Amino acid sequence: GIALTSCNDVSVNGNRLRILGLNGIYVTQGTDIIVAHNAIKAAGRATDDTYSGIRVVTSTTLTAIIGNQIRPNGSGNEVEFGIVITSTCSAMRRYGNSTSGLGIDDDASSNTSSADS
Repeated sequence: GIALTSCNDVSVNGNRLRILGLNGIYVTQGTDIIVAHNAIKAAGRATDDTYSGIRVVTSTTLTAIIGNQIRPNGSGNEVEFGIVITSTCSAMRRYGNSTSGLGIDDDASSNTSSADS
């Protein structure tokens, strides 16, 4: 997967990620991050119900999660949620993402101007 730690002004755009042991895209302590138009399939293969397709944590701010596609493997270990955003994050924008029934756990109350599915 892709991990961003303490990064500023970064865009993760247009990647195709498949069969990942941990999170597909992991963001922690970042500012002004864009995660857009990525296709993630079969993340979280190492441990069932633990990882996420996209996981944003630990005081990340000013981040947009837009138009990503997250798909399960269909058998074996699967992600906990398609997208997770923890309550320590702020000024988040999230819209137009497709999680194929994996769900979204957004404790940051992100601005969602267009529904995710």
